[in-house]
Amino acid sequence: MNREGGRRALITRPQEDAAAVAVALDRRGITPMLAPMMQTEFFPFDINADVGRAQAMLFTSRNGVRAFSRVSDRRDVKVFAVGDSTANLAGDIGFSGVESAGGDSADLARLVADRLSPTDGPVLHIAGKTIAGDLSSTLSADGFEIIRHTLYEARPVRALTQETSGAIRSGEIDYVLFFSPRTARVFSDLVAAAELTAHCRNFEAICLSEAVAAELPSVNWKVRRTATVPTSEALLDAVDSAAGVAAPDADAARSPGSPVSESPSARETANPEPEAREHAGPIDLAPLTKAIERVTALAESPRPEPDDEP
Repeated sequence: MNREGGRRALITRPQEDAAAVAVALDRRGITPMLAPMMQTEFFPFDINADVGRAQAMLFTSRNGVRAFSRVSDRRDVKVFAVGDSTANLAGDIGFSGVESAGGDSADLARLVADRLSPTDGPVLHIAGKTIAGDLSSTLSADGFEIIRHTLYEARPVRALTQETSGAIRSGEIDYVLFFSPRTARVFSDLVAAAELTAHCRNFEAICLSEAVAAELPSVNWKVRRTATVPTSEALLDAVDSAAGVAAPDADAARSPGSPVSESPSARETANPEPEAREHAGPIDLAPLTKAIERVTALAESPRPEPDDEP
């Protein structure tokens, strides 16, 4: 597809987490097109009293870290994060005592039970409206008092934009990248609503995990590929395999699993107000790519993890 203009990949990940993946694709000679399937609404609740009571805070998504940073300046509480990507972002906003469970909510519950004692006070979970896993019940069974604040909601966009629909209909893209089961479901629903499902048979779906791929019937795609492990690096390896090219030289770009330290200006750029995007459509990546490269030099994406919420 689209051989004259080079290969193109549609990224369905939320905009604030898609930029570094877009840079990695651009370095591969693949034009990235951003079409986020979710938009995030943050809730301005006052939680400082509960932060003061808590012996530790639990973050089960990067959006949880972003939501907390909007309502509190406290950075002196111990933090436990579901995975490395969320832990890295907590460190970027100023937390120093951060530990990563390196997995899912079950791994996080085990880490908290191993490191903390219920007698030392409650733990504060910053959550979204949609929660997967059973973190609170597990820790409550271990004797912990759990305070949960719902500070954001990740909502599906309402429709594909004309630009996205046009790119699908005309076959201007080669790959569609999926990072979560929920975004895969949203994409499938919106494509069906626009009567474009048949056009997806011209594209390759590149999925972060088998759980993501399960939401995309193989009959609807030319090829459906799954990363060998659920990391950005492995997903980009799958893109390389699809494109039949080698990954960029290690001297030119570090592994997408490497942590990124963002400046405050970079974080602000990557977090638009939630009402700014009602539809899922391609975004001009050239200015964004240049800005990221100026700030982070060889910016690559932290490893995504199976966060507890989208």
